[in-house]
Amino acid sequence: MPKLSVIIASDSHWEHIEDTIESLENQTSDDFEVVFIRPQKESEAEKPIADFCSRAEGRFDVIEECGITPKLFNRGLIAASGEYIMFLTPGDFLPPDSIENFLYAAESRADIITGRFWLNRENSEPGYNKFADAVVLRPEIDRFSAYLPRCHELGCRIFRIRSLQKHNIEFPLVPVMYDYLFFMRAVLSGMKISGTPYGILYRKIRTISDFDIREGLPTKENLQITLDAFKEIEKLAILRITEETGIFEGDEYYIQELLESQISYLIDCFYRRIWLMDDETLGLLKSAIGEMMEKLTDSRKERLKEEHKDISFPFMYDSIQDAANEPTFSFILDVPKGSAKELIDSFYLQTFPFFELFVSESVADSGRAGDRWLDSPNFYIAPDRNFHAVARAHAKSKTIILIKDNTPLDSEVLKATHSAEVPNALKSAIFTKNRIQKRMRTSLKNKGASLKD
Repeated sequence: MPKLSVIIASDSHWEHIEDTIESLENQTSDDFEVVFIRPQKESEAEKPIADFCSRAEGRFDVIEECGITPKLFNRGLIAASGEYIMFLTPGDFLPPDSIENFLYAAESRADIITGRFWLNRENSEPGYNKFADAVVLRPEIDRFSAYLPRCHELGCRIFRIRSLQKHNIEFPLVPVMYDYLFFMRAVLSGMKISGTPYGILYRKIRTISDFDIREGLPTKENLQITLDAFKEIEKLAILRITEETGIFEGDEYYIQELLESQISYLIDCFYRRIWLMDDETLGLLKSAIGEMMEKLTDSRKERLKEEHKDISFPFMYDSIQDAANEPTFSFILDVPKGSAKELIDSFYLQTFPFFELFVSESVADSGRAGDRWLDSPNFYIAPDRNFHAVARAHAKSKTIILIKDNTPLDSEVLKATHSAEVPNALKSAIFTKNRIQKRMRTSLKNKGASLKD
């Protein structure tokens, strides 16, 4: 029986499975099995999976199942035969010694073992997740220690199957937050978490296509699922604390840490994507964050304020139009030739969302701007005649920046430009510097260079 079962499941993006298979074949340990749970329709995955199975000497299984990703993961839980289980999706990439180091850490018989998680988007800086870094500095922690997960990525962790079975933990059948609910239930039920500094998941995520994934959009439905998940975990955490200490007074460090991480998640995944929301969803989001903030200590509130100071948190706009009326930056896109679609998309992937864009009629009418953002309240089409003058006359911000090439932006460029402590007159120069620097640093890191921010 293998020590580890690697479950690969998803209801989409199987065209990226070759990266994952390559990384598994290059592992320094072979004490694992691979179980593919894929929809029957994913024909593009058939050949790479079949080729892998022909070389895997029986250490594999292929199961066809229809449904959303959490349903497929649950099918993998049933099929797994290892002592530990790992969950991956197509496109995840494990460096060669990851499984070996995970299995070495598994000798401690911890319920959860976590490694580092390295996110690499096409136009942004890769970096390790904060919780994984914290845990590897303090390899063995218990449920109520100083460190709590600030991300719920499954792939950089392995789970002891016996612990999951004991507490009947499986994935809830919802399109979003299923990974968070699964992981937090496992954290609250398990007694020991161990870390390995070398167990690394490297995810090659498609930049623009992220917005094409229906389940990931900041809709009212997805926000409500997220808020319900947060409330469930908060109640479960309070119950666990009460069971173990005999009392809950409302200010336990664990709950404070949980709430702080949840508020940051809501800000990053919803408020920073404000142009994909509507006023009703924004109102629900603002109300929910306000209620959660009321439960925090003053020091926690200050930490959140500092972490998200670039968007003036805890201030939040009341409507989408209010945000459109007060842009921090006005960009005039004068791209003489070629498509401007990827450049425009990259603006709407920015972690700092308060900007407005101006494009000319000819660019919009020719389809070079795409059609995704034409109706966005911060997107303006100006006539070709006197385009620059008209755009400048209608710009609402104090900082107007002209862009004359179609190179997409790194997702942190606007945030870095806004945070720079320089006069507004110099912000356009800072933007240009950041744009070039970010692109160069990303390129070097993608090639394996070891750079510190």
